[in-house]
Amino acid sequence: EQQSYARASRESGEHLLALINQVLDFSKIGSGHLELDVSEFALESIVESAYTSVLETAQKKGMEIVSRPDPDLPGRVLGDPVRLQQVLMNLIGNAVKFSDRGEVCINSKLLSRGSGQCEILFEITDQGPGLSVASRERLFQPFRQGDASLSRKVGGTGLGLAISKELVERMGGRIWAENRIPRGSSFRFTVRLGESSGFPLPAYADGAERKRVVAWMLESQRGYLAPLTASLHRFGFETQAWTDGEEMRRKLSAGAAPGTRTLAVLSILPDGAGLEGDLRILASAAESGIPVLCTLPFIAQSQGARLLAAGAAGILTKPFRNADIQAAIRKALPDWEGGDAADRDKEKSGPSGLGEWMEPPLVLVVDDHPVNLTVASAMLKRMGCTVETVLDGSSALLATSERPYDLVFMDCQMPVMDGYETTRKFRARESEGQHTPIIALTAHATAGVKEHCLAEGMDDYVSKPFTYGEIGLMVRKWVKPGLDWNPPSNPGEDPQTLSVGVEPQEGLSDWDRSPATGFEDSEATVDWVRLDNLSDGSAEASVMVEKLIRLFIDTTRLSLDSVEQDLREQRMEAFIKGLHRMKGGCGTIGARAMFNHLKAMESESESGDGESLRIMLVRLEAIFAETCGLLERLT
Repeated sequence: EQQSYARASRESGEHLLALINQVLDFSKIGSGHLELDVSEFALESIVESAYTSVLETAQKKGMEIVSRPDPDLPGRVLGDPVRLQQVLMNLIGNAVKFSDRGEVCINSKLLSRGSGQCEILFEITDQGPGLSVASRERLFQPFRQGDASLSRKVGGTGLGLAISKELVERMGGRIWAENRIPRGSSFRFTVRLGESSGFPLPAYADGAERKRVVAWMLESQRGYLAPLTASLHRFGFETQAWTDGEEMRRKLSAGAAPGTRTLAVLSILPDGAGLEGDLRILASAAESGIPVLCTLPFIAQSQGARLLAAGAAGILTKPFRNADIQAAIRKALPDWEGGDAADRDKEKSGPSGLGEWMEPPLVLVVDDHPVNLTVASAMLKRMGCTVETVLDGSSALLATSERPYDLVFMDCQMPVMDGYETTRKFRARESEGQHTPIIALTAHATAGVKEHCLAEGMDDYVSKPFTYGEIGLMVRKWVKPGLDWNPPSNPGEDPQTLSVGVEPQEGLSDWDRSPATGFEDSEATVDWVRLDNLSDGSAEASVMVEKLIRLFIDTTRLSLDSVEQDLREQRMEAFIKGLHRMKGGCGTIGARAMFNHLKAMESESESGDGESLRIMLVRLEAIFAETCGLLERLT
């Protein structure tokens, strides 16, 4: 019963947050203050990130989401990735919300290109109830919704489509809706984006390579067959599809034709139906030495371990991402030379993926919390950067006076000299023509943070708890923007947080930005997904995580003693700063319940009610004890 109350409270909070964000956006549009933030980004990753946010909801309703990108789409473009993703998320979310069956298809097509620009059409189709003539006329009006009866059932503010229309028009396009026959609706919009000169169109395997590799497919869901086939063709494969598992098993038993490299792709049903037949297919493939990739719906990933144990070479989660398909093929066929030519070049340059850099970039991380320093340093080193760390602003000024850095990550809240003052002093001594990019690290997830950081002389910001993908975005964006480089992905990290072309959404903490973290209960004590993503699976990384847990426990215990004394002696400024510092460390390591409770204590401290804060502090100590008990199981 208490979990139901907690879940209802969380959902109400999420709805309220969405409403506030939409009202703020609409207000900015009305006052003319909404501006596009143009940067280079990976187009395909924006689409993938947009549908990831509703993927679990769709598959729980028995629906599927299928993405069909045009093979001619440019790999990298110039535009506002956050606003483009916002439009896509709104349309895809509506398609899922107002449908109860079938597929939601996301089609993207290159309409034209030239003079450094390209026009792209996006189409989101569903198999819902469709649109009446009257509803189509008011669809894009603010605070108006298409079907009042459906709106009462599923909720909504009536602002999403109005905001989407304004954003699309600001991106040089238009948006419209149509009915589909016999059932459903189609929302289409166009945008004009710049072509990034440093990022050519993807170059895939040539015809000679295509003759030498073959993929045999058994795909039970027809909606996925076309995009999977298209992706395999792009990667140089001939394809052959079956609908009968026994026929495919006999083909696998016969083995591959001489002179070809063969890969099998096997679709697994979400309810486990037909699993025995699937295991027989895996056994036949193993006897013939043909690797098999198994495809699973997002909500059925728990079956993956059994399939891997039965001999599967890899698992692909639906809907398919080209990057995941390519990575799975490389794992299954180590000598395969197909795929994205640019990606092959990056791999040949070494595991760091730094490609054209003659020397690794030198990065300075400034943070007074040792947990944040350790995690940020480990992430940057895995990207191939050379990293130095300091604990305060004075040390940062000294370090930057002794040698030039390619990039600085600066914590905003530090004792004695905070990140803002440090940045002002650093900028004051920079000579004309020199500029070192400074990225703010802040646990303040409130609107206006980015503007404040920019006004103080910083170049960009990342909210704590930060992800590997967000740190990688900052490195690629500010160290050498023209270089085709993506940080290697962390195994198991959420696709949304890995999308290197996606800017952090202002005003939201990481858990607000990515609610689908694998927890049924939003009050889970430890975010095991986040903790697991701190490791790349190597022995060295496992040791690092153990040390990190010990460091977190020790520093947090000292911080708790400190804030307790500050509250007892009514040093409220020091008390609030102590809460903020603890919150940053909790977010970084995945101490989710502590993070949420500290966030509530920060809000409560604004009222100055000492008695309620003392009660909350007692509760915080209890949560810390529970967190320690769980984390210490890993050490």
